Amino acid sequence: MAKISVVRLMPVMDYGGVETIVCVLAERLPRDLVDFRVLTFGDDGAAAARVRAAGIPCDVLDQSPALRNLQAAPALARYIQRVKPDLVHASIAEANFHASLACRTAPSVKLLLEEVGTPSRSKKAKLLFGAVNRRANAWIGVSRATCDYLIAHERARRDDVHLVYNCVADEFFEPLKRSRSNTLRVTMVGRLVPVKNHPLFLRVWDRFAESCGGPVALNIAGAGAEEAALRAQVAGMRHGDTVHFSGYVHDVRALLADTDLVVLPSLREGYGIALVEAMAVGIPVIGSTAGGIPEVLDGYPAQWQVGAQDEEGWLRALLAFSELDSSSRRDLGRTGEKLARARFSSATYIDSIVDLYSKLAS
Repeated sequence: MAKISVVRLMPVMDYGGVETIVCVLAERLPRDLVDFRVLTFGDDGAAAARVRAAGIPCDVLDQSPALRNLQAAPALARYIQRVKPDLVHASIAEANFHASLACRTAPSVKLLLEEVGTPSRSKKAKLLFGAVNRRANAWIGVSRATCDYLIAHERARRDDVHLVYNCVADEFFEPLKRSRSNTLRVTMVGRLVPVKNHPLFLRVWDRFAESCGGPVALNIAGAGAEEAALRAQVAGMRHGDTVHFSGYVHDVRALLADTDLVVLPSLREGYGIALVEAMAVGIPVIGSTAGGIPEVLDGYPAQWQVGAQDEEGWLRALLAFSELDSSSRRDLGRTGEKLARARFSSATYIDSIVDLYSKLAS
């Protein structure tokens, strides 16, 4: 099979779940089969450095990825004409949009668009994205929920939509030395944005800290526009002193070493990489029933899945977990680890991506 040249397009390459997946591709793709390079519009930070450390080019367009930037698509088109890839693989709305426009000037280039969530868009925006993104030769949905979204709202043909679950980096399957504490330590990992549902969980947490029979601590890991509002909410809580904001965390494994439970109460979620990372290292999890989370937790005990807006349900789940003994918590962690290892390893992901690249290129 001839080597396939691929440009992997991202809005930014600083930090985040999708950026981590791109790093896994840079490190694990078979180089005898794929000539791989990464392109970002701007913000080439930690993830870009990791890609370059793997010996893979990471180019920067020096353009804002914002949809209103009329220079982004022409700059991308010039790049594509210069590099002449067989395939452009884009992720996230802004990159998908500009790639769809730019690739209209290069009809021989195959275009693979990837959706990582289930966006809430206006009717006008759905029509716009649906019209522009019809240039795509194929789509990736990171869960069945995102695949269904693409077919229903992005005008994607069912036969052109491929389910490829994201993976976690190999180091998450390596043994993790856990610290011990008499405090029940709960962690939320994710951007501080409304869709992650922090305000509801903080309301539940205040009640839980009041009702739980022992010491508890909540670590909110992540950065985002809602941080000031969330800090203000915590300041007004009776048990706000049990909540800690740790900001963006580069070493998630180190964070998980000091964690007993990871929660993800998202209102919408295409996949839920934070849950998979926790499961891979044997940390118990509780997730909402939104989007692709039930797929990630398929095979995990149903009592640890709660409706995103069910405050009483979240309180019951937290109290139930606090009452588990150490053996039961270890068993729950082992269940998650087995599920993650079987379904979300990098080897499984790489095989799926190489197979899809090959089909599109041929």
